[in-house]
Amino acid sequence: MIFNIIFMGTSDFSKEFLEHLYSSKNFKIKAIYTQPPKKSERGQKVNLSAVHKFSNEKDLSVYCPSNFSESDINNIKKINPDVIVVVAYGLILPEKILMIPSCGAVNVHASLLPKWRGAAPIHRAIMNGDSMTGISIMKMEKGLDEGPTYLQTQVEIKNNDNFQKISKNLIEAGKQTLDIFFEKHQSFWPTQQDPGSATYAYKIQKNEMQIDFNNSAIRAHRKVCAFSPKPGAWFSVDSCKYKIFDTELIPAKKIKDFLKSKKLILSFKEDFLLVNKIQKEGRNIMPIDDFSRGYLEDLKKIKLKYSK
Repeated sequence: MIFNIIFMGTSDFSKEFLEHLYSSKNFKIKAIYTQPPKKSERGQKVNLSAVHKFSNEKDLSVYCPSNFSESDINNIKKINPDVIVVVAYGLILPEKILMIPSCGAVNVHASLLPKWRGAAPIHRAIMNGDSMTGISIMKMEKGLDEGPTYLQTQVEIKNNDNFQKISKNLIEAGKQTLDIFFEKHQSFWPTQQDPGSATYAYKIQKNEMQIDFNNSAIRAHRKVCAFSPKPGAWFSVDSCKYKIFDTELIPAKKIKDFLKSKKLILSFKEDFLLVNKIQKEGRNIMPIDDFSRGYLEDLKKIKLKYSK
C-alpha cells in the first residue's frame, strides 16, 4: 500500500525522517507543515527550519501556520491524507485535524513514553542520567504526547554519550521502527500510557546550560553531554563565557593521580571534571592543549577560580 501523507516537523531531527519517507516508494508526500521562519537576533536574516529547507529543495508544498485556523483545517481536508506523520513539530494539533486522515495521525517521539513527554526528551534523558531512552510510535490524541503507543524501540545511553550521538542512534532506530509500523500497521494495537508514570521534558531554558560548581561533577558532566556539540554548557570568568566539551569524571579518591597534570580539572562540591575541549566566547572549540598555548592567561584565571 502506498500512503498519501502529510508530514509535520521542524528540527534537524525531523528532517532526517522526512528524507527517509521521501526516498521510500511506500509514501507519497502531499504536503509539509513546519513552523514559520524565524528572524535572526539582529533581524537581518530569515532562518527557515531544516524541514522547510529540504522541502524547498525537493519542491514540496510547504505550509507554515503559527496556529491552525479554520482555513488551515479545511486545506488539510482538501489534501485528504491517508495519514499525518508528526516528528518534533512544535505545535499541538487540534482534534479536528487528528480526525481527518483515514489512518489517523502518528507521532514519532524520542523517548519511551510515558517518560519524557514534551519538547526536549533527549536533553532531559541525558541530564537525568537515564541509562535507556528510545523511540515511541504513538497514536495522536488530544493532549501533549498522551496518546497510546503502537510500537517502541529502546536505545542505550552510555556514560559519555552526548546529544549528537544519542540523536543519531535514535534517528536510525526511529526509521527502522517507523518502517516496521507501516509494513505491519494492521497488526499493532495501541497500548494506553500509564499517566502515573508520566514525566515531562520541558523546553530547555538558557540558564540551564550554565555549569553549577556547587553541584556534583557527575551532574555537570551530564549537562556537558546534553548540550554537546551545541549550544554548549558554560561557565564565566570576569564576564567572559567559556563553553566546555568532552569531559571526563574524576572521583575524589583518584584526584591525587592528576594533581601535577597540566590539564584543566574543575572542582565541584562532589568529585572533579577533566576538560578535554573548551571554547572561549567568540572563538572556536579547541583541545585544551591548544587552548593552553593560545590563551594561557585565560587558563590561569579559570584554574584560579574553579580548580582546587
